[in-house]
This record gives sequence, C-alpha cells and structure tokens, in this order.
Amino acid sequence: MKLSVWSSYYFDLSPEKMLCEFKKHGFKYCELSSEHSEMLLERGDAKIVGEEFGKISREAGIEFSQGHLFFWGKRI
Repeated sequence: MKLSVWSSYYFDLSPEKMLCEFKKHGFKYCELSSEHSEMLLERGDAKIVGEEFGKISREAGIEFSQGHLFFWGKRI
C-alpha cells in the first residue's frame, strides 16, 4: 500500500509549491486535486503543461497515484 495525500491539503499553493511542501514533509505519493488540476489546465496546452509538471514532480520525487478533474460547467 502506498500512503498518499490529496494535494488539496495545500489548495492555496501553486502546484509547484505544493510539491515542495509534500517533499519537505517526507511524502512520496499524492493525488492531484481538482484545484491543482485546474490551475495547470489554465496554463495552456494540457499535453505540454502535463509533461512539464510531470518532469518537476519526478525531480521532486513525488508520484501521483490518481488525479481529479472538475467537469461540470467547464469545457475540456
């Protein structure tokens, strides 16, 4: 079993700062919250932003077991 924490715990931080906080506290696994997913999707092309964020999370040593998206009222 891999203990993970929902990234919404740090909903007020950017996705990158959230990674730093989890790493600082020794976590290796997270679930990407809808809040952080939306922040990332607002940056532009999902494929490019996803690849960039994936690289940053790997460098931080954080893996995401799953992600959450906010669908209603949004066009994806």
